[in-house]
Amino acid sequence: MPRDPIIDALVDEIDQALIALQTARSLLAELHRPAGADGSGPRGDAGAPSIRYSGMSVAEAAGALGVSEEHVRRLLRDGQLAGVAFGGRVGWRLPREEIEQVAALWAAQRRARDEARSRAQGRPKRGRRR
Repeated sequence: MPRDPIIDALVDEIDQALIALQTARSLLAELHRPAGADGSGPRGDAGAPSIRYSGMSVAEAAGALGVSEEHVRRLLRDGQLAGVAFGGRVGWRLPREEIEQVAALWAAQRRARDEARSRAQGRPKRGRRR
C-alpha cells in the first residue's frame, strides 16, 4: 500500500514540534532547578551557574540601569527585559550579561542625546531680529 505524502509531512512536523517542546522543557527545568538537586550545588549540568544564583536581583538591575526597582519590574512584565520569576524571597532574576548590554546601550543613547542638546544650545536661535 503506497504511503500518503501528506500524512508523512504531518508526522515530520509533529516530530519536530515534539523535539522543540522537549528542548524548551529541559531549558525551563534548568532555570528552576533548586540547589543540590543533582548533587552539583547551584550549578547546572554544563557547569555554568544557574540564573537563580548568578542572575541579578531587581534591586541590582535597577542600580545598574539607573532606574527604580518598580521600573525594572514593569520592563520585565512588559517583556522588554528578560528574566525569570522564582517567587518568594528569590523574586525575579535577570541575566547579568543582558543588563550590562542594556546599561551600555542606554548610556550611549544618553551621551548622544546630551551631545545633541549641547550642540543645539551652542547654536544661535533662528528667528526674527528685533
